[in-house]
Amino acid sequence: IHASHEPIDPQIREERFKLAKQSLLELAEDATRLGGQLALECLPRTCIGNSSAEIAGLIEGNPTLGICCDTNHLLTERTEDFIRKFPGRIVSVHLSDYDGVDERHWLPGMGTNRWKEIMEALDQSQYTGPLMMEVRGRGVADGYTLSQVKASADRLLDL
Repeated sequence: IHASHEPIDPQIREERFKLAKQSLLELAEDATRLGGQLALECLPRTCIGNSSAEIAGLIEGNPTLGICCDTNHLLTERTEDFIRKFPGRIVSVHLSDYDGVDERHWLPGMGTNRWKEIMEALDQSQYTGPLMMEVRGRGVADGYTLSQVKASADRLLDL
């Protein structure tokens, strides 16, 4: 789940954060009651949940709320550092790369993510959840073939 859309005006950010935290508590409780697992996705730019500090604040006091680590969204910190801050709380991972400026959803290895360190951090945290490729091409008409996606996934798993 995303904690917000954007842009979030700085003047109302604190209020929006509090509302998101309360909604996430209620939704996580409902998910648990129904036998599911809610995962809060880290987001880019002005979204609520755009840093490890905000994610920590959103999950505080909400023990059943998991985290979805999107490797394409952490624009202000290294993904491997984010992973190490939340051992046992990350329940899903979206794999894609970016240019270090904004999300791009490129195949892993085409951008600035440090994949060896990311995969080591996941391994060290004993992550056992899904690894989902969330990629699209560099241009509107571009795309990746299944064999390109598989080759990228195989390279990650070899790390």
